[in-house]
Amino acid sequence: EGEIAKLKKSLADSRELEKTLESQLKVTEAEYEMAKYQVEQAEVARDRVLIETREQVELALEQAEEAEKAARKQVEMLRKTAAQQEQLALGQKTQAEAGLEAAKAGLEQARKGAREEDLRAAEAGVKQARAALALARRQLERGTIEAPIAGTATAVNAQVGAQAGPGTPLLAIVNPQLIKVEFNLTERLIDKVAPGDEVKVRFISLPGREFSGVVTAVSPAADPRTGVFLVEATLENEEGLLAPGFFAEVDLVVAASEGNLVIPRSAVLREGDQNYVYIVEEGRARKKLVTLGLTNGEEVEVLTGLGETDLLVVKGQHYLEEGSKVSISEWLGGDGE
Repeated sequence: EGEIAKLKKSLADSRELEKTLESQLKVTEAEYEMAKYQVEQAEVARDRVLIETREQVELALEQAEEAEKAARKQVEMLRKTAAQQEQLALGQKTQAEAGLEAAKAGLEQARKGAREEDLRAAEAGVKQARAALALARRQLERGTIEAPIAGTATAVNAQVGAQAGPGTPLLAIVNPQLIKVEFNLTERLIDKVAPGDEVKVRFISLPGREFSGVVTAVSPAADPRTGVFLVEATLENEEGLLAPGFFAEVDLVVAASEGNLVIPRSAVLREGDQNYVYIVEEGRARKKLVTLGLTNGEEVEVLTGLGETDLLVVKGQHYLEEGSKVSISEWLGGDGE
């Protein structure tokens, strides 16, 4: 009986384990079905996004093609309208010439035996015909619009059938061979600049390149908001590297000098209204007053107070005083340091 009881208990445990495994299997199958469903939904969503993206791209392409067709149609209409206006002006000119000839013939006929009042009427007709002819010629000349410069049209502002009065912009034209650079100067420098002065220009988008140009215009009045003066310079763009909208750095020589010493601006110290530098004599610092000239911000011209053979202190001068011992750690060469 003891063995049978054990077998029954073992059989019951096996059945419980089987039920547990079956339950876990059902849960696993349900989880599998759920994961499979989620994958299918994700694939459907992906396909929907791809279809919508493709449709958007195709729509954008169609819109771009329609815009290109519309622009081409507008250009053709402008050309056709211009040709029609030219033909109309030619017709008016021909009609005026015919009227002038008829008036001349009438005048000649009147001179042969007409009354005085008929003669005056014929002469008035000739004057009127000449005026009509002159008007027709002017209209014919104005029918053809010539650009003041050669270049590329970047915008068409005119609309077919619209009235164009004086000062109405029809086209925007850019000459790619010449680039205009605009920059500002303060009132301290503006009187030192004139048209024809040379400038050196560097562009942020073209590192390492420098272009030469010429000042072409200087504003006679300052901007009331900023207080600076607008200056324009023109550059040649033979390589086609420059384009409107580039940001530039402009170097402009406002004064020049030759034959004087030039030293680093940082080597100059100031006390009150006096400028001075330190030189080295017999291993000690010597203070020397100097008179300065032109500067470009980094270097400055020395007019008096410093000789070509003087050994100039360019580093650590802020810590020196007259007679301080100086140790030269490295010789860089040249006439003076």
